[in-house]
Amino acid sequence: MHELACQVSNCANQYNNIKVMLFRNLILICYKYIYMKIIFLLILLLLCNCSTQAADIKSGDIVFQITETDRSKAIQLASHSKYTHMGIVVFIKKEPLVFHASSITIFEPFKEWIDSGIDKHFVIKRLKSYPNGFNKENEVKLNEVIQRFVGLPYDDYYEISDERMYCSELIWKIYKNFLNIEIGKLRKLSEYDIEHHEVKEKLKQYIGERLSYEELMISPGDMFNSNLVFKINGK
Repeated sequence: MHELACQVSNCANQYNNIKVMLFRNLILICYKYIYMKIIFLLILLLLCNCSTQAADIKSGDIVFQITETDRSKAIQLASHSKYTHMGIVVFIKKEPLVFHASSITIFEPFKEWIDSGIDKHFVIKRLKSYPNGFNKENEVKLNEVIQRFVGLPYDDYYEISDERMYCSELIWKIYKNFLNIEIGKLRKLSEYDIEHHEVKEKLKQYIGERLSYEELMISPGDMFNSNLVFKINGK
């Protein structure tokens, strides 16, 4: 009788152990399911966000980013803006490109341009007078204007001329020629904060003896803060 009681007790213990093990396995399966569902939802949200941003882009949109070049810090200090580079969006064969001033003025795939900025941070702005973008007629006119500026060398002297272009000068002139509007006000070099030693060093390095405090200039920050544009989105 005692042996039978022991067997029954052992069976009960084994049964309880099996229940505990099954319960633990069930909990583990639930955790894995919930974890995978969260990962799936995060991926879905990311893809939706990317597609939304892509859908929001229109021809003529102005994009701003922060770059890491030897003159980026000086631009930030002088203009009191974190944005150091910019370009304009155009569509060629339905693909978004950014036209901007690099070593020469070039077209670059939108994603590659975004990836070149620090932390891939960017902001898109659009003209308030064209909140839904341009019609086909205006897009054709914009592309015709842009073609006049293709292949120009970078303007290390930061002068307002048509032979060389720096990034904000390029976009400012495109819109000046396209719609006869000025996105941002041209300012004399002396109106920027040029007293910081790093700014002085870069002015001496790039402009040297050609330095003129009366030279009119436009910075990415000037155009970013223009009351003619509004923010579409950004990362």
